[in-house]
Amino acid sequence: MFITSLRTNILQKSLIIRTSTRFQSTIPKPTSAIPDVETFLNKIGRNSSEHLEIFPEWSSLFTITSRELKEKGIDTAARRYLLNQINHLRNGDEIRNYKQGKKSFYGGEYKRNEKTSKILAERRAERIKYEEAAQNK
Repeated sequence: MFITSLRTNILQKSLIIRTSTRFQSTIPKPTSAIPDVETFLNKIGRNSSEHLEIFPEWSSLFTITSRELKEKGIDTAARRYLLNQINHLRNGDEIRNYKQGKKSFYGGEYKRNEKTSKILAERRAERIKYEEAAQNK
């Protein structure tokens, strides 16, 4: 009795798709803030709206796997970001645009800031010019 009423309650809130015998994936209903796939992709940013043709309908957004995204040519970083945002939407968390981190020159993002890296690169270039001029004499 309790299980059937619980199952009915869950089915009224969202559609459940069985992907395997151990895992069930829920597809949330569109909200007023995110009524369709295009709005969702625009809201998460990082040029995700370029991949609109991959998701023809709302349910395809929640049933696609990482392997299928890879076969369609989406790079790893975009694929991970997209799947992470889909899981946020599925769990009812806030959907927002996470800016991509800016990488500094020569991989020194943890040891020094970009300005220091630029200065060192300029000094290195000047030193190479000076050494080449000395060798040509």
